[in-house]
Amino acid sequence: MADEADAKAILQRISYYRLSGYLVEYKRPDDTYLPGTRLSTIYAIYEFDRRFRNLLLGIIEPIEISIRTKLAQYLAIPWHIATPPTLWRPPHMPTNWR
Repeated sequence: MADEADAKAILQRISYYRLSGYLVEYKRPDDTYLPGTRLSTIYAIYEFDRRFRNLLLGIIEPIEISIRTKLAQYLAIPWHIATPPTLWRPPHMPTNWR
């Protein structure tokens, strides 16, 4: 960190508890930190993780929604509460499945 003001700003914005998971690798058994441990390093790791997580979420979310929708439709068919069969019908169901 450039100075204490930067460290304070990061901790007020993110909080120590959010960053504490990233500190585990740098902590000794006696609850002190390894020499050379810097808040700027921990913050850089946090930022990388945040950006990477958001990137993956953007890729995974449409897949998750599609799977969830297909599962909901599949489970709803026996009770006839899914979308009309003209819009969606599982391949194993006969065309006159009503």
